[in-house]
Amino acid sequence: MKPMKSRPNARTNRVEPPLIRGRAWALIVWERRVAAALWTDIAHCEVVVRNAIHRSLQTQAGSSDWHDRLPQLDIRGADRTRVDDVVQRLHDEHRPVAVDRVTAALSLTFWTNLIGPSYDRMLWRIGPGLELLACASLRIHAAMERVKLCRNAIAHHASLVHDIRTESSEERLR
Repeated sequence: MKPMKSRPNARTNRVEPPLIRGRAWALIVWERRVAAALWTDIAHCEVVVRNAIHRSLQTQAGSSDWHDRLPQLDIRGADRTRVDDVVQRLHDEHRPVAVDRVTAALSLTFWTNLIGPSYDRMLWRIGPGLELLACASLRIHAAMERVKLCRNAIAHHASLVHDIRTESSEERLR
């Protein structure tokens, strides 16, 4: 069997990889366009969620430097290690350990974990109006997990069509 050579597409005049032509190539191009369109919105979502949780942590800690009060906030395990690692990295780089730097350096996994079931809704028990969100915290956590999966698929150039698992249409409607 002879290896296939790249050749220009007659319609677009673009050179396609030899083993990806036609509909498969169109799907890849479409997915990359969708990924590019989603990337900015996902970044905005991440910043909004991160900043909302950050403000809640400040309120609960009674201090803007919530990262110094992890035991009081009951942040534990791998999530506490994530904060400690960020603080240590800032020290090692001789950069100020400002709360804004710590907040910005923590991963979406960290922020998503804090609204998950293992924290017993710790962020939802403070502030007027947040009691209504407490009822929806598991749904918000599940939605953020889907956002994280999509973000990671885009970042790693994975297929958006085949790699992201979501609940059925019926479950989304509930």
